[in-house]
Amino acid sequence: MAQSQDDSHNHAHLLQLAYQGDARAIATLMNRHLKRQRMLAQVGWKGSGLHVFIEAIQAPNPEPLMSSIYRTVLRLQLSSLKTLKVSCRQIGTPHIAWSQERSIAPVQKAMAQTSGIQSGIQSSDRPLPDRPSPAPTSLIDWLNQKAQADLSALIQPISAVDADQTELRFLRFSFSRSETALLPLASIRQVMKVHPQRILPVPDMPTSVLGICNFRGEILWLVDLGLQIGFQGVAQQNALSSQAAYANHSEQFLGWMAIVIQAQGKSLGLIVPEIIDIESHNPRQLQSAAIDLFPPTLLPFIQGYLVRSSSPVLDANALIADSRLQVHAA
Repeated sequence: MAQSQDDSHNHAHLLQLAYQGDARAIATLMNRHLKRQRMLAQVGWKGSGLHVFIEAIQAPNPEPLMSSIYRTVLRLQLSSLKTLKVSCRQIGTPHIAWSQERSIAPVQKAMAQTSGIQSGIQSSDRPLPDRPSPAPTSLIDWLNQKAQADLSALIQPISAVDADQTELRFLRFSFSRSETALLPLASIRQVMKVHPQRILPVPDMPTSVLGICNFRGEILWLVDLGLQIGFQGVAQQNALSSQAAYANHSEQFLGWMAIVIQAQGKSLGLIVPEIIDIESHNPRQLQSAAIDLFPPTLLPFIQGYLVRSSSPVLDANALIADSRLQVHAA
């Protein structure tokens, strides 16, 4: 009972922040629903516009998602909101799949026409700064109303049952031709394509270190994950096929898949053969990796093992702190 009361209190606090225009609160509430559809939203303000940037395993049709977010945002009744922009990018692709923008009518006019609530969001490649807006006086009354928007999860408190079954999200990827692993999404900054021509080799480094590239104005070290953990490297597996595809005008080679991880304020790009999916798992099912279950070259980088999915979960901190790399040495 106490847990249920705490969850309801936390949810009410998130709602209050969302009504004040807090971008992080709006994104948190949206993601409670979107994560079930394997999507993740980032929300930010730009002037009087609210931008919602969606990343998805597979880009959804724009109209249903745009309409759902639009109706949900209207319920927030943000007085300073004038435009709502929603953009979507499929994970692993460099370009925006689609982007739509709608005007938001003034709050007073909207209230006269409908009992819904108004708000707006805007998107970019990076989350934009939060922009507060005065909270409406009708917050308590609205909390007592029944949700009508498609994103109904925004106004549904987490029940005690849900709290006991909280799951974390992981990215599944392959690190060899037949082996897959998981990384917690919380440790991933971005998934992207990196063309070999964008990589600047660095001399006197281990063979697993491919070099450096420009990432959002930063120097990012790129490592062939397969080689780092004692398997065949993706660069070795795909070198000939990649060069052939790049030379073939009928097939454009876009580059290798890279997972940019972050831990302790440091980043590292992991080159892998394939990005597979986003999965949810209960962290309580994570067990210590048995010594006889994995090769000794892989064990130092395993955070734990999920028995039901037969999957090792890699430790981003251990991968970045690998003493053989020394890519972050002063």
